[in-house]
Amino acid sequence: EFLDPNRVFAYAGDTILKIEEQMDQVVALNPSTVILCYGLNDISIGIWKTSEEYITDYMAAIEQLRTNLPETTIVVSSILPAKDPAFKKSAKWRNIPEWSKALEKACQENGILFANCDQLAVDYPNLWDPDGIHFRKEFYPYWASCLVAAMLMEGVE
Repeated sequence: EFLDPNRVFAYAGDTILKIEEQMDQVVALNPSTVILCYGLNDISIGIWKTSEEYITDYMAAIEQLRTNLPETTIVVSSILPAKDPAFKKSAKWRNIPEWSKALEKACQENGILFANCDQLAVDYPNLWDPDGIHFRKEFYPYWASCLVAAMLMEGVE
């Protein structure tokens, strides 16, 4: 509720495959910053069998953004973890920490700002919905603070 909905292209169930589909809308906005947070849905659907396959496709999507928006800062959020009882729905979510670390490494190697927000799961465990997948609305200001802190540490305003 604190972001302009016309500047948000995140919808329930989205994966990195949506980045290309939304490219024209994002380019039309010509934003100074694009924040990406994907992974939970990507891991569970099983298109990518390994984190390496996933990272290759994620980096390709980011490269498209960089090509179309060369002056835009791209920020990638860590893949926020699932919690019990979510693992009953998809045991693949247990791989989130490994995939998130691989994503962080790829971002560092490619000069992409990575916001490691993993500590939020430790600091605010009660802000996940009972399904262990989604967040309560009270979580989002903390997540936003993590993203902003990462940008400020890199000198992004």
